[in-house]
Amino acid sequence: KGSDDGLKIDMNVIADGGLVGIITDVGSNWSRVTSIISDEINLMGRVLSTEDNLIVSGNLATVKTNGTISFSQLLDKDDQVHTGDKVVTSSISDKYLPGLVIGYIDKAQLDANNMTKSGSLLPVVDFNHLDEVLIILDLKENYEE
Repeated sequence: KGSDDGLKIDMNVIADGGLVGIITDVGSNWSRVTSIISDEINLMGRVLSTEDNLIVSGNLATVKTNGTISFSQLLDKDDQVHTGDKVVTSSISDKYLPGLVIGYIDKAQLDANNMTKSGSLLPVVDFNHLDEVLIILDLKENYEE
């Protein structure tokens, strides 16, 4: 599908109840999606239980090795974020709609600065068996909370 079908750059792409990525290029009958596991991707996420923000970074190597993607810059000053906590897209993001499920905290450790945490997430989407996706036709720029 492409622009003839109403698709546009920056539309969010989901599957399996979670975020796959975003449309980054579109032609009349085709679209290119850059997934959240791509090495060049960084997006703002939010731990649902604590509302703490973090940065999710794509990492093809870790997805292939152990099925996880990385996160960093989590401010968890009260040490309330735990393994299994759900991470969704943050309203801070300029392209991703808020509240889309990214995945679940797998591991977290305190950074050398003793202020932030980094670690890994288990994405909700099974990228190794991805067959069909859904496109959200609303763009973030038109979204009202």
